Amino acid sequence: MKTGMRLILLWLCGCIMGCQPPGETTENTDFDVEASLQYCLVKAEKTLADIPKDSVFPRTIAPGDSAWRYVGVPDWTSGFWPGML
Repeated sequence: MKTGMRLILLWLCGCIMGCQPPGETTENTDFDVEASLQYCLVKAEKTLADIPKDSVFPRTIAPGDSAWRYVGVPDWTSGFWPGML
């Protein structure tokens, strides 16, 4: 019975804390979604054009470098690039 009572008290505390009146919200107008998406599209298209056609995926760019390091399909990060697209 003690466990049941603890669960009820925990649920009640969660309900009370979750029912606080919402604060005043402000809309962030400094972030330009279209410009950010366009930037990402340009970068993705450039990377796609640079990828060799032998089943490799971009993984990292070394600090101070501008060229991708590529990995093969067996690498554990190979699905990150297609998943990002």
